[in-house]
Amino acid sequence: MRADPVEETLYSAQPDLLGHEDVESYLLQLMAQNRLPHALLLTGPKGIGKATMAHRLAQYLLTYSEDAGISHKTLHVDPASMVRRRILSGSHGDFLCISRGVDEKGKVQLEIPVGKVREIPAFLQKTSSESPYRVVVVDGVEEMNRNGANALLKSLEEPPLGTFIILVSHKPGLLLPTIRSRCQVIQMKPLSSEIVGDYLAKHHGSFSKEERDLLTSLSGGRLGQVLTMIQGGGLALYKEMLGAVKGLLTNSANVPFSLIERLCKKQESDSFEIFTILLMGFLGNYLKSEGKSACNTPEEVELYGLMTNHCSLENWLRIWEKIRLHFEEMQRYTLDRKQTLLCVFLSFVKER
Repeated sequence: MRADPVEETLYSAQPDLLGHEDVESYLLQLMAQNRLPHALLLTGPKGIGKATMAHRLAQYLLTYSEDAGISHKTLHVDPASMVRRRILSGSHGDFLCISRGVDEKGKVQLEIPVGKVREIPAFLQKTSSESPYRVVVVDGVEEMNRNGANALLKSLEEPPLGTFIILVSHKPGLLLPTIRSRCQVIQMKPLSSEIVGDYLAKHHGSFSKEERDLLTSLSGGRLGQVLTMIQGGGLALYKEMLGAVKGLLTNSANVPFSLIERLCKKQESDSFEIFTILLMGFLGNYLKSEGKSACNTPEEVELYGLMTNHCSLENWLRIWEKIRLHFEEMQRYTLDRKQTLLCVFLSFVKER
Protein backbone atom coordinates (compact mmCIF):
# COMPACT_ATOMS: atom_id res chain seq x y z
CA MET A 1 0.00 0.00 0.00
CA ARG A 2 0.98 3.66 -0.29
CA ALA A 3 0.02 6.58 1.89
CA ASP A 4 -1.20 8.39 -1.22
CA PRO A 5 -1.49 7.35 -4.86
CA VAL A 6 1.57 8.90 -6.47
CA GLU A 7 2.91 8.81 -9.97
CA GLU A 8 4.96 5.66 -10.58
CA THR A 9 8.60 6.67 -10.69
CA LEU A 10 11.53 5.41 -12.70
CA TYR A 11 13.26 3.89 -9.71
CA SER A 12 10.28 1.84 -8.51
CA ALA A 13 9.46 0.54 -11.99
CA GLN A 14 13.06 -0.14 -13.02
CA PRO A 15 13.61 -3.94 -13.00
CA ASP A 16 17.38 -3.74 -13.54
CA LEU A 17 20.05 -2.03 -11.51
CA LEU A 18 23.10 -0.39 -13.03
CA GLY A 19 26.26 -0.90 -10.99
CA HIS A 20 26.29 -1.27 -7.18
CA GLU A 21 27.05 -4.99 -7.37
CA ASP A 22 29.01 -4.72 -4.13
CA VAL A 23 26.02 -3.34 -2.23
CA GLU A 24 23.70 -5.94 -3.69
CA SER A 25 26.08 -8.80 -2.80
CA TYR A 26 26.42 -7.46 0.73
CA LEU A 27 22.64 -7.34 1.23
CA LEU A 28 22.26 -10.88 -0.09
CA GLN A 29 24.99 -12.05 2.27
CA LEU A 30 23.24 -10.46 5.24
CA MET A 31 19.98 -12.16 4.30
CA ALA A 32 21.66 -15.54 3.82
CA GLN A 33 23.10 -15.21 7.35
CA ASN A 34 19.76 -13.97 8.72
CA ARG A 35 21.46 -10.72 9.78
CA LEU A 36 19.60 -8.15 7.70
CA PRO A 37 18.93 -5.25 10.13
CA HIS A 38 15.41 -3.95 10.61
CA ALA A 39 16.48 -0.46 9.49
CA LEU A 40 18.75 0.47 6.59
CA LEU A 41 19.88 3.94 5.53
CA LEU A 42 21.04 4.13 1.91
CA THR A 43 23.10 7.27 1.35
CA GLY A 44 25.02 8.84 -1.52
CA PRO A 45 24.64 11.58 -4.15
CA LYS A 46 21.25 12.18 -5.71
CA GLY A 47 20.53 10.21 -8.88
CA ILE A 48 22.92 7.25 -8.44
CA GLY A 49 20.30 4.55 -7.84
CA LYS A 50 19.59 4.58 -4.09
CA ALA A 51 15.82 4.56 -4.52
CA THR A 52 16.11 1.89 -7.20
CA MET A 53 18.08 -0.24 -4.75
CA ALA A 54 15.52 0.37 -1.97
CA HIS A 55 12.57 -0.66 -4.12
CA ARG A 56 14.52 -3.57 -5.57
CA LEU A 57 15.28 -4.86 -2.07
CA ALA A 58 11.65 -4.40 -0.97
CA GLN A 59 10.35 -6.30 -3.98
CA TYR A 60 12.88 -9.07 -3.39
CA LEU A 61 12.00 -9.46 0.31
CA LEU A 62 8.29 -9.70 -0.39
CA THR A 63 8.77 -12.10 -3.30
CA TYR A 64 11.38 -14.49 -1.87
CA SER A 65 10.66 -14.27 1.83
CA GLU A 66 11.25 -17.97 2.42
CA ASP A 67 14.75 -18.23 0.90
CA ALA A 68 15.90 -14.62 0.69
CA GLY A 69 19.64 -14.37 0.06
CA ILE A 70 20.21 -18.11 -0.18
CA SER A 71 19.47 -19.25 -3.72
CA HIS A 72 19.87 -16.01 -5.66
CA LYS A 73 22.89 -14.08 -6.90
CA THR A 74 21.08 -10.76 -7.39
CA LEU A 75 18.00 -8.96 -6.07
CA HIS A 76 16.31 -9.23 -9.45
CA VAL A 77 12.57 -9.91 -9.45
CA ASP A 78 10.77 -10.96 -12.62
CA PRO A 79 9.00 -7.84 -14.03
CA ALA A 80 5.95 -10.05 -14.66
CA SER A 81 5.82 -11.18 -11.02
CA MET A 82 2.41 -10.64 -9.46
CA VAL A 83 4.04 -9.46 -6.22
CA ARG A 84 6.06 -6.83 -8.05
CA ARG A 85 3.04 -5.66 -10.04
CA ARG A 86 0.99 -5.33 -6.87
CA ILE A 87 3.78 -3.30 -5.23
CA LEU A 88 3.97 -0.95 -8.21
CA SER A 89 0.20 -0.49 -8.28
CA GLY A 90 0.17 0.32 -4.56
CA SER A 91 -2.10 -2.62 -3.71
CA HIS A 92 0.33 -4.91 -1.86
CA GLY A 93 -0.79 -5.18 1.75
CA ASP A 94 2.73 -5.57 3.17
CA PHE A 95 4.43 -2.63 1.45
CA LEU A 96 4.31 1.07 2.24
CA CYS A 97 6.14 3.81 0.34
CA ILE A 98 6.51 7.27 1.85
CA SER A 99 7.68 10.27 -0.20
CA ARG A 100 6.74 13.88 -0.78
CA GLY A 101 3.94 13.34 -3.31
CA VAL A 102 1.91 16.22 -4.76
CA ASP A 103 -0.56 18.68 -3.25
CA GLU A 104 -4.12 19.46 -4.34
CA LYS A 105 -2.79 21.82 -7.02
CA GLY A 106 -0.59 19.14 -8.54
CA LYS A 107 2.66 20.66 -7.23
CA VAL A 108 5.39 18.56 -5.65
CA GLN A 109 5.27 19.10 -1.90
CA LEU A 110 8.22 20.84 -0.25
CA GLU A 111 8.43 18.23 2.50
CA ILE A 112 7.04 14.85 3.46
CA PRO A 113 3.81 15.56 5.39
CA VAL A 114 3.93 14.41 9.00
CA GLY A 115 0.57 12.72 8.46
CA LYS A 116 2.19 10.32 6.01
CA VAL A 117 4.98 9.47 8.43
CA ARG A 118 2.47 8.80 11.20
CA GLU A 119 0.91 6.06 9.09
CA ILE A 120 4.06 3.96 9.51
CA PRO A 121 3.42 2.75 13.13
CA ALA A 122 -0.15 1.68 12.30
CA PHE A 123 1.05 -0.12 9.18
CA LEU A 124 3.79 -1.98 11.07
CA GLN A 125 1.37 -3.14 13.77
CA LYS A 126 -0.87 -4.85 11.23
CA THR A 127 -0.57 -8.57 10.71
CA SER A 128 1.28 -9.46 7.52
CA SER A 129 -1.25 -10.39 4.87
CA GLU A 130 0.77 -11.71 1.94
CA SER A 131 4.22 -12.56 3.25
CA PRO A 132 6.04 -12.95 6.59
CA TYR A 133 7.42 -9.44 6.24
CA ARG A 134 6.25 -5.85 6.13
CA VAL A 135 8.48 -3.38 4.31
CA VAL A 136 8.52 0.42 4.44
CA VAL A 137 10.51 2.60 2.03
CA VAL A 138 10.97 6.27 2.91
CA ASP A 139 12.43 8.10 -0.08
CA GLY A 140 14.04 11.45 0.70
CA VAL A 141 13.94 10.96 4.45
CA GLU A 142 15.77 14.28 4.99
CA GLU A 143 12.68 16.01 3.53
CA MET A 144 10.66 15.39 6.71
CA ASN A 145 10.16 18.20 9.18
CA ARG A 146 11.01 17.85 12.88
CA ASN A 147 7.63 16.37 13.78
CA GLY A 148 7.90 13.82 10.99
CA ALA A 149 11.43 12.87 12.06
CA ASN A 150 10.26 12.30 15.65
CA ALA A 151 7.36 10.16 14.42
CA LEU A 152 9.76 8.05 12.34
CA LEU A 153 12.12 7.71 15.27
CA LYS A 154 9.43 5.97 17.32
CA SER A 155 9.04 3.31 14.62
CA LEU A 156 12.80 2.80 14.47
CA GLU A 157 13.09 2.42 18.24
CA GLU A 158 10.50 -0.32 18.65
CA PRO A 159 10.07 -2.17 15.35
CA PRO A 160 7.77 -5.23 15.42
CA LEU A 161 9.24 -8.55 14.33
CA GLY A 162 9.37 -9.20 10.61
CA THR A 163 9.51 -5.53 9.62
CA PHE A 164 12.09 -3.73 7.51
CA ILE A 165 12.39 0.04 7.15
CA ILE A 166 14.55 1.23 4.25
CA LEU A 167 15.47 4.92 4.31
CA VAL A 168 16.88 6.76 1.30
CA SER A 169 18.84 9.98 1.74
CA HIS A 170 21.28 12.02 -0.33
CA LYS A 171 21.78 14.48 2.55
CA PRO A 172 22.20 12.28 5.65
CA GLY A 173 23.84 15.15 7.52
CA LEU A 174 20.40 16.77 7.80
CA LEU A 175 18.96 13.79 9.67
CA LEU A 176 18.61 13.57 13.42
CA PRO A 177 21.66 11.75 14.85
CA THR A 178 19.26 9.42 16.66
CA ILE A 179 17.77 8.33 13.33
CA ARG A 180 21.19 7.61 11.83
CA SER A 181 22.30 5.70 14.93
CA ARG A 182 19.34 3.33 14.71
CA CYS A 183 20.06 2.34 11.12
CA GLN A 184 22.79 0.43 9.40
CA VAL A 185 24.22 2.99 7.00
CA ILE A 186 25.17 1.79 3.51
CA GLN A 187 27.09 4.35 1.47
CA MET A 188 26.45 4.02 -2.26
CA LYS A 189 28.94 5.50 -4.71
CA PRO A 190 28.41 7.27 -8.06
CA LEU A 191 28.39 5.09 -11.15
CA SER A 192 31.52 4.81 -13.26
CA SER A 193 31.79 6.79 -16.50
CA GLU A 194 31.85 3.49 -18.37
CA ILE A 195 28.48 2.42 -16.96
CA VAL A 196 26.83 5.75 -17.73
CA GLY A 197 28.40 5.90 -21.19
CA ASP A 198 27.32 2.35 -22.04
CA TYR A 199 23.77 3.11 -20.91
CA LEU A 200 23.60 6.19 -23.14
CA ALA A 201 25.02 4.30 -26.13
CA LYS A 202 22.43 1.55 -25.66
CA HIS A 203 19.34 3.62 -24.90
CA HIS A 204 20.11 7.01 -26.47
CA GLY A 205 22.06 6.17 -29.60
CA SER A 206 20.60 9.16 -31.44
CA PHE A 207 23.07 11.38 -29.58
CA SER A 208 26.54 11.69 -31.07
CA LYS A 209 29.49 10.25 -29.18
CA GLU A 210 30.60 13.78 -28.28
CA GLU A 211 27.16 14.55 -26.84
CA ARG A 212 27.11 11.29 -24.89
CA ASP A 213 30.60 12.01 -23.52
CA LEU A 214 29.46 15.49 -22.48
CA LEU A 215 26.38 14.17 -20.68
CA THR A 216 28.50 11.53 -18.97
CA SER A 217 31.09 14.02 -17.75
CA LEU A 218 28.43 16.42 -16.44
CA SER A 219 26.53 13.67 -14.64
CA GLY A 220 29.21 12.89 -12.07
CA GLY A 221 28.15 9.25 -12.18
CA ARG A 222 24.49 10.06 -11.46
CA LEU A 223 22.27 8.41 -14.04
CA GLY A 224 19.20 10.16 -12.68
CA GLN A 225 20.81 13.50 -13.51
CA VAL A 226 21.56 12.32 -17.06
CA LEU A 227 17.94 11.35 -17.65
CA THR A 228 16.75 14.67 -16.25
CA MET A 229 19.07 16.54 -18.61
CA ILE A 230 17.95 14.52 -21.63
CA GLN A 231 14.25 14.94 -20.92
CA GLY A 232 14.63 18.69 -20.37
CA GLY A 233 16.81 19.65 -23.35
CA GLY A 234 19.93 19.91 -21.25
CA LEU A 235 22.44 20.11 -24.10
CA ALA A 236 20.87 23.26 -25.58
CA LEU A 237 20.63 24.84 -22.13
CA TYR A 238 24.27 23.93 -21.47
CA LYS A 239 25.47 25.89 -24.50
CA GLU A 240 23.35 28.85 -23.41
CA MET A 241 24.83 28.63 -19.90
CA LEU A 242 28.39 28.58 -21.25
CA GLY A 243 27.64 31.65 -23.36
CA ALA A 244 26.26 33.51 -20.35
CA VAL A 245 29.33 32.73 -18.22
CA LYS A 246 31.64 33.69 -21.09
CA GLY A 247 29.90 37.05 -21.43
CA LEU A 248 30.42 37.80 -17.74
CA LEU A 249 34.09 36.81 -17.75
CA THR A 250 34.89 38.88 -20.84
CA ASN A 251 32.73 41.86 -19.81
CA SER A 252 30.98 41.54 -23.17
CA ALA A 253 27.57 40.95 -21.60
CA ASN A 254 25.72 41.80 -18.43
CA VAL A 255 23.95 39.44 -16.08
CA PRO A 256 21.62 37.33 -18.31
CA PHE A 257 18.32 38.59 -16.90
CA SER A 258 16.30 37.08 -19.75
CA LEU A 259 17.70 33.63 -18.97
CA ILE A 260 17.03 34.13 -15.26
CA GLU A 261 13.43 35.20 -15.96
CA ARG A 262 12.84 32.16 -18.17
CA LEU A 263 14.30 29.67 -15.70
CA CYS A 264 12.18 31.06 -12.88
CA LYS A 265 8.82 30.69 -14.62
CA LYS A 266 6.53 28.17 -12.96
CA GLN A 267 6.34 26.01 -16.08
CA GLU A 268 10.15 25.94 -16.28
CA SER A 269 10.84 24.31 -12.89
CA ASP A 270 12.49 21.35 -14.63
CA SER A 271 14.78 23.69 -16.57
CA PHE A 272 15.85 25.35 -13.32
CA GLU A 273 16.84 21.99 -11.85
CA ILE A 274 18.70 21.07 -15.03
CA PHE A 275 20.54 24.39 -14.96
CA THR A 276 21.83 23.71 -11.45
CA ILE A 277 23.01 20.24 -12.52
CA LEU A 278 24.79 21.67 -15.58
CA LEU A 279 26.46 24.55 -13.79
CA MET A 280 27.68 22.50 -10.83
CA GLY A 281 28.80 19.71 -13.17
CA PHE A 282 30.77 22.11 -15.34
CA LEU A 283 32.50 23.82 -12.41
CA GLY A 284 33.16 20.48 -10.75
CA ASN A 285 34.84 19.14 -13.89
CA TYR A 286 36.99 22.27 -14.12
CA LEU A 287 38.17 21.91 -10.54
CA LYS A 288 38.79 18.17 -10.74
CA SER A 289 40.86 18.58 -13.90
CA GLU A 290 42.61 21.68 -12.51
CA GLY A 291 41.50 23.51 -15.63
CA LYS A 292 43.65 21.40 -17.94
CA SER A 293 41.44 18.67 -19.39
CA ALA A 294 37.99 17.07 -19.33
CA CYS A 295 36.82 19.32 -22.20
CA ASN A 296 34.32 17.83 -24.62
CA THR A 297 33.43 20.83 -26.82
CA PRO A 298 35.24 23.84 -28.34
CA GLU A 299 33.08 26.09 -26.19
CA GLU A 300 34.38 24.39 -23.06
CA VAL A 301 38.00 24.67 -24.22
CA GLU A 302 37.58 28.41 -24.77
CA LEU A 303 35.80 28.97 -21.46
CA TYR A 304 38.38 26.95 -19.52
CA GLY A 305 41.04 29.29 -20.85
CA LEU A 306 39.05 32.36 -19.84
CA MET A 307 38.49 30.94 -16.38
CA THR A 308 42.20 30.25 -15.91
CA ASN A 309 43.00 33.86 -16.80
CA HIS A 310 40.14 35.20 -14.67
CA CYS A 311 41.38 33.97 -11.29
CA SER A 312 43.30 31.22 -9.54
CA LEU A 313 42.10 27.66 -9.04
CA GLU A 314 41.81 28.39 -5.32
CA ASN A 315 39.46 31.27 -6.05
CA TRP A 316 37.39 29.06 -8.38
CA LEU A 317 37.02 26.60 -5.53
CA ARG A 318 35.64 29.42 -3.39
CA ILE A 319 33.25 30.40 -6.19
CA TRP A 320 32.06 26.79 -6.52
CA GLU A 321 31.43 26.59 -2.78
CA LYS A 322 29.61 29.92 -2.76
CA ILE A 323 27.32 28.84 -5.62
CA ARG A 324 26.69 25.47 -3.99
CA LEU A 325 25.59 27.21 -0.80
CA HIS A 326 23.28 29.55 -2.75
CA PHE A 327 21.42 26.60 -4.28
CA GLU A 328 21.38 24.61 -1.03
CA GLU A 329 20.02 27.48 1.05
CA MET A 330 17.41 28.27 -1.61
CA GLN A 331 16.09 24.73 -1.35
CA ARG A 332 16.34 24.45 2.43
CA TYR A 333 14.71 27.80 3.24
CA THR A 334 12.47 28.12 0.13
CA LEU A 335 14.25 31.30 -0.98
CA ASP A 336 13.44 33.23 -4.15
CA ARG A 337 14.83 31.49 -7.23
CA LYS A 338 15.34 34.71 -9.18
CA GLN A 339 17.43 36.27 -6.42
CA THR A 340 19.39 33.05 -6.05
CA LEU A 341 20.30 32.97 -9.76
CA LEU A 342 21.28 36.64 -9.65
CA CYS A 343 23.68 35.91 -6.78
CA VAL A 344 25.02 32.88 -8.66
CA PHE A 345 25.85 34.83 -11.80
CA LEU A 346 27.31 37.74 -9.82
CA SER A 347 29.70 35.21 -8.22
CA PHE A 348 31.55 35.04 -11.54
CA VAL A 349 32.42 38.74 -11.54
CA LYS A 350 33.00 39.47 -7.85
CA GLU A 351 35.94 37.12 -7.30
CA ARG A 352 39.22 37.91 -9.02
